[in-house]
This record gives sequence, C-alpha cells and structure tokens, in this order.
Amino acid sequence: MTHLVWFRNDCRVSDHQALYEACANAGPGEVEALFLWTPQQWERHDYGLARQYSWSQALKELAQSLAELGVRLTLLEADSWPEGVRAMIDWAQHHGMKKLSFHREFGWDEVQRDRLAIELAHKTGLKTRVHEDRILWEPQQLLTGQNEMYRVFTPYKKRWLNQWHASPLPAPLPVPRAIGDAYKPIANIPEVNWSGTSELPLTESAAHEQLARFSEQISGYQSNRDLPGMEGTSRLSAALANGAISLKQCLHQAFSHPRANDKGVQTWISELIWRDFYHYLLYWRPDLAKHEPFYPRWDAFPWSRDQEALERWQQGMTGVPIVDAGMRQLKATGWMHNRVRMVVAMYLVKLLQQDWRAGERWFAQQLLDIDFASNNGGWQWCASTGVDAAPYFRIFNPYTQAERFDPQGDYVRRWVPELSSLDAKTLRQPPVKTLKHLGYPAPLVDYKQARENTLAAFKQL
Repeated sequence: MTHLVWFRNDCRVSDHQALYEACANAGPGEVEALFLWTPQQWERHDYGLARQYSWSQALKELAQSLAELGVRLTLLEADSWPEGVRAMIDWAQHHGMKKLSFHREFGWDEVQRDRLAIELAHKTGLKTRVHEDRILWEPQQLLTGQNEMYRVFTPYKKRWLNQWHASPLPAPLPVPRAIGDAYKPIANIPEVNWSGTSELPLTESAAHEQLARFSEQISGYQSNRDLPGMEGTSRLSAALANGAISLKQCLHQAFSHPRANDKGVQTWISELIWRDFYHYLLYWRPDLAKHEPFYPRWDAFPWSRDQEALERWQQGMTGVPIVDAGMRQLKATGWMHNRVRMVVAMYLVKLLQQDWRAGERWFAQQLLDIDFASNNGGWQWCASTGVDAAPYFRIFNPYTQAERFDPQGDYVRRWVPELSSLDAKTLRQPPVKTLKHLGYPAPLVDYKQARENTLAAFKQL
C-alpha cells in the first residue's frame, strides 16, 4: 500500500482527480482511502446534525463504491482537525504510505488544517499532492485587468465564461484495481440521529439520477426556479455540498445539453458560477470565514437583541405565512427553497433588524446542504454587507413576494397547515382577528413601519 486518498467534501468516485491519479499510478491493493469524522469540530463551525447526516449517507455508498474499485475506506474519529490530522499521518506511517492526495478546500480553519497535514507529511517523508475541486480554476487565474480579485459577479462571470473552452474535463472513473473479500468496506460509518426527513439526493448515485431528471426539465428552470410550490430547481445543493456530485460534472452536463442556449440552461449555469464565485471570494478574503462583513461600513448597524423575536423566526412563528412556511420547511427537511431563503433572510435582517450572523448560524445548524461559502455569501447579499449585494434600501415585502411566487398558496398551505382553509388572497396576509381564531400568531412587526425604521438606521450610517 503506497497511496492514501483523503476524502472530505468530495464523497464520490467519479470526477475525483485525487483518487483517479492515485489508482492510475499504483498497483492493485496499493491505494487506501481515509475520512476524518470530527463532529465536535463541525459543531464549532455550526454544522449541525443535518449536515452530519448528509455525510453519513454519502459515506455509506462511497465505502461500497471504493470497495468495488479495490480501495478500502477507513474512518478515523477525532475531536478536532489538528488531532485528526496527526492521527491520519500516524496511520499513514503505520501502513507504509508513500503519498497523500486530497482536494483543496477554502475557509480559514480548513486552510490551517491542510497546512498542518502537509507540514507533518513532509516531516515524515510522505509526499503530498493537492488538486483543485471546489472551483474550476485556481483563484490566481481569474483576476481583473488591474491584477486584482473580482468584487462584482457580472465581470467575474464574463471572464469565467471566456475561459470555459479551456476548462478541465471531469476525471475518468478509476479502473478497478482488485476485487475480493479483502476489499470489502471496513469503515464504520456512525449513525446520525437527525430528526428531519431528507427530500434531497445525498449519495453519488442518487445525485446523478437527479441530475438526469433535472436535465429533462431544465428548459423551464428560469421561470420555475422562483416558485417554491413546485419542483423547479435542481435539488442538487446537498450533493454539491458533500461532494457526492461535483460542480464540474454539473457544468459539463449543462454546457453539453442539447438545448444549452435556452434561457433555462443558461440561468442554471449562472447559478453554478455564483457557487464558484463564493468560494473564489473565500480564498481572497479568508476573514469571511471569521464572520466578518465583506464591506465593514454597514457593521455599525444597531442590531436588535430581541431574543424572543429571533426564536419566533427560528421556529416559524413570526405571523408572516411565507416566512413561517420557509422556516418550518427548513426544520422538517434540512432544506429551504432559494427564493424563500432570500425572503426569510431579508425579514430577519431588514425588518426584525437582527444581526445577519444569527441567521447565518441558524441556517448552518439546520441545513443538509450547508456550504459555508454559499451560506455566508447569501446572507451577506441579503444584509447588504457582502460583495455585489442588494443595496441597503432593497427590502423584500414578504406579502408581495408570496403573491408573486406562491400565488395559489400551495407552498404556504403545505407548511402552515393551520391556515390551509383560507383562500389564496387571505392566506398571504390574514387579518389579525382571523389569525387569532385559527391559533396563529399575529405578525411580530408592521411591515411598513419596520421598513421605515430600517431605512432610517441605514441612512444614519
């Protein structure tokens, strides 16, 4: 055994450059795989049971897929990443490993973890090989004409698309090295007692099945993606987060689609580039991983510390049907429709005047598809503190958002059943008397007054 492949947020065997190269350069039985199970470290990053459940499901299939390639997956448990890295290097030495390969990740703690791994590997004579995975190109390959990082999405996207013709192809599936009882999976994947019910694909096979289904309806993506009452999105966010499918695989599927020039396909490509952009920003601005705003000028906003209001938002009891529907969907399924994510985030930050970091943290604790870069970028966009963000005076009206994107009330009725008897118009903003009769709370704030208060506070800054 000579090659060790370290899996993290890349729980798949297809388009896995580190695994492919290890198998291509080693003989039968010479490649091993390893995953560090570090729940206490994840909790320090606010990653909750939903995200741990996502890893556990992906890893169960990954272990079997690797075994079919003649590669064993070993799982090491540790309280922290530094502890886990030391255990991994000791394990590699004990098993005679000569090379360690993995995919690069962004984020302050992730970078420190990987630097420690490279340093310890070097001291023990273990060669390391780091591959790109979360984004398509190294961040230094995408700079402005002034040789600076991009701070606005549209020019970044234009430059990105200009380079697409030279984009790397997905790595081929490794050729099986050996098959037999000796290569049955030995990883003991912990069971995670998450109380939700997943509606998303979490494993490699399920992700590719979903991608195939989505490809058949992708032409309607532009018009349907904002309607939470129907299945108009790819629903691949959790698989992209845990790496059961790669960004590269999704992009190549989109660009090779028979109707690649349709607005639906082009819109999905744009959304995938946004995901790439948020990781790019995290590379250039590692302070984002410390919950610092991209533009600090708005950080002096006098955030409310009303704990009861925050808790009512978390539990889906704000008295605003579309907001409560989203928060209840999040709690029950570990996922929320993206349009509704923007609505509930704007409501928390710009109507309840709560610090965006409280919302960011709650999402991280609840989401199956939590990806720090995308979550941070989305919250800072809504809070007007981030790159290319909504201007401070853009404040979603949750009632008109419900009218536009859930006109028949299908989404709200599913997640706020106590209001299901109301007609669509009344359902969007029921009278307080009606709410009391149905046992539903009155709104926390008056929209118009809260909006005026927030605008006044921003203008003072």
